[in-house]
Amino acid sequence: LPLSSAADQLLPDVYYKKTDEGWATLDYETSRSFEKNTKLHKRHNLQGPIDDAFMEKFICVKGTGKPWSQANHDWAMWTLKRFDGEFSKWLRGQIPIVADTNFDRELLKSSNLVLFGDPGSNKLIQEIVGKLPIEWTAESITVNGKTYDANKHGLSLIYPNPLNPRKYVVINSGHTMHTADFKNSNSWLFPRLGDIAVQKFQQDASAGYKESIEWAGIFDGKWKFEK
Repeated sequence: LPLSSAADQLLPDVYYKKTDEGWATLDYETSRSFEKNTKLHKRHNLQGPIDDAFMEKFICVKGTGKPWSQANHDWAMWTLKRFDGEFSKWLRGQIPIVADTNFDRELLKSSNLVLFGDPGSNKLIQEIVGKLPIEWTAESITVNGKTYDANKHGLSLIYPNPLNPRKYVVINSGHTMHTADFKNSNSWLFPRLGDIAVQKFQQDASAGYKESIEWAGIFDGKWKFEK
């Protein structure tokens, strides 16, 4: 179909779907469904990995409630502090941080959501955790069929935000490259974790944490675990 009649001339963007016969123009209703991302397909600005969330407007929300796991929450708060410090030093900017109790839900329309804490401490994580492809309890986190101790392991992921699937939600992660990478050269500034990762954490003598990747992966084109 010519572009002049695509989507009944009612939308500013034109979308296509590849078929066995070639590229077909989507009609108006299908185009609107695609824009809303109700079926959760990866696409431009919604394809991961974690670091992609910081290429557009984002807001960090820290949990202020009672954690399910104090150890997991403390690691998450340290992760936020590291992200804030590295962003300020190396990217010359200040990341926006608000408490979960002060979050303006109007920001869901325009911003990627970056949440820090666990389902006990962060109201927004509690609100969406049941719609994420993981299971999270006070004792454990289950990812892709394997269960990890929540007191020793942290979850980091990116996913279409269940509160607005046209934007990302990120759990417990800033940029996945860190100070040592920024100190080296631009060639070191690439994603380290993909779309989802489980990291074992252990507090060190400097009140920071040592982290080791227990498992990391990339979701398929429909935001599901690859078989």
